[in-house]
Amino acid sequence: MKQKWLRIDEQKPEKKQKVWYWFEVFKKYYEGFYNSDEYKQDIFYGDCGFLTGDVTYWMPREDGDKKPKPPTIAQRKKCLYHIYRKGK
Repeated sequence: MKQKWLRIDEQKPEKKQKVWYWFEVFKKYYEGFYNSDEYKQDIFYGDCGFLTGDVTYWMPREDGDKKPKPPTIAQRKKCLYHIYRKGK
């Protein structure tokens, strides 16, 4: 099955779902899990720590999945967070 990056502002993972998540600030993705708190704040976490508001894209992850390619520049430019951060 072809992997596809999903925008966090359009669709959220299930709680405790295994995911790949994209951190736009470092232009890097990580593997980990998703959760949300009582305030409906998105929380992505893994071996490298956690992120609560800076994840722009995510992708479901299964054991044995190959590492995905990062979201394309065209995809990233469509993200509301990216537009906000660049002032466009």
